Amino acid sequence: MIPIYLVRNSFKTFLLLSGVLLMLSCASGQPDDPTLSPEEYAVVNDFYERSHLPLYHKTVNTSLPTSLSDYDSIYVRKRYPERSSDLVLNTLLPPETLQQVQEKLEESEELRFREEYLRHIELSSKKSGSVTISRPIVLDSIAIIRQIGITNDPVFILKKDSDGHWELRFTFFEDIESE
Repeated sequence: MIPIYLVRNSFKTFLLLSGVLLMLSCASGQPDDPTLSPEEYAVVNDFYERSHLPLYHKTVNTSLPTSLSDYDSIYVRKRYPERSSDLVLNTLLPPETLQQVQEKLEESEELRFREEYLRHIELSSKKSGSVTISRPIVLDSIAIIRQIGITNDPVFILKKDSDGHWELRFTFFEDIESE
């Protein structure tokens, strides 16, 4: 027969070790999980808070197309897409800035959104029926988001206004040359 004091000590040791292991596993969970910066969350909140579709729960890796066309400003006037001049794109995103954005997009990793940092934006664990985006790239007062869609992948260029809010300035689409 095993003495009772040995059973009690073994049980106390088991409880102590279990508690320590549980605390270590909890401490290594969420805080190390990488997420967007506060400025990147501001871009997402300002741009998507009025969206009726949920946002996919994490960003996706992507790159910019090599050739882009501007549809927004021309659509308002003429009601059909037309190729804008390279001057518009070069003025907004000079080649060195575009290269910097491309590098940041290519080296970015998939990041999970944290609901506590989103305003009025629903998250979805399914890509179907939700908006899927790249990690926002913020360069001073310009931000770039690439949205991944079924039929097209627009690139949104946002500019920070004097109140600190991000507003859409241009939408570019991949320029598909017809053969």
